[in-house]
Amino acid sequence: SGKDSMKNDFRAGGKKISVPPTVLYSVAAAISDVRQTVTSEIKGAGDGIYLLGRTYGELGASEFQLLFGAAGGQVPVVRPKQALPMYYKVMAANREGLIRSSHDLSDGGLAVALAEITFGTGLGLDVAVDAVADSVATALYSESHSRFVVTVKPGHRARFEEILGGAAVRIGETTAEPKFRIAWQNRPVVACACDELARAWQQELLS
Repeated sequence: SGKDSMKNDFRAGGKKISVPPTVLYSVAAAISDVRQTVTSEIKGAGDGIYLLGRTYGELGASEFQLLFGAAGGQVPVVRPKQALPMYYKVMAANREGLIRSSHDLSDGGLAVALAEITFGTGLGLDVAVDAVADSVATALYSESHSRFVVTVKPGHRARFEEILGGAAVRIGETTAEPKFRIAWQNRPVVACACDELARAWQQELLS
């Protein structure tokens, strides 16, 4: 498909090696009111930070395992029957203007998503992940599907929690100071400047 289909073959040791055929899905959605779109970056200090969706012990083939040279474990599983009702709740909350920012969780799990929402904002965050999973590694780096990090203004929290119910776990809040703090069982596990994370995130591109 497109330019990528031109790069599915290469030669090594005098042999032609081809990538097997791959099914590619492209999905687009019409947005009736652009004012209801939500961007990923945090918008102001004092907003509540919520994790939507359940986190499982799914570290198999994750960025965490790749970094530390581990193997095995459970890879992420898609759970559509669990995800779809939550998506409808998120849509309902968004229609009421309750969600100030929203970012999906993918490579690197919650830890990376939290870092990414601070980039370029001049703001920081302070979170605790005890309620996310039964281990700090799973809480921070599991790549379970169908999860989002969203922020909500203080005045909207009660209504947001009413709509989302148990699908939302409040894990912290945004801060005016551009510091990145994550705690586990009342102990800091990450504490640094957000700029440090942005530089690390860009490093491979810059090097």
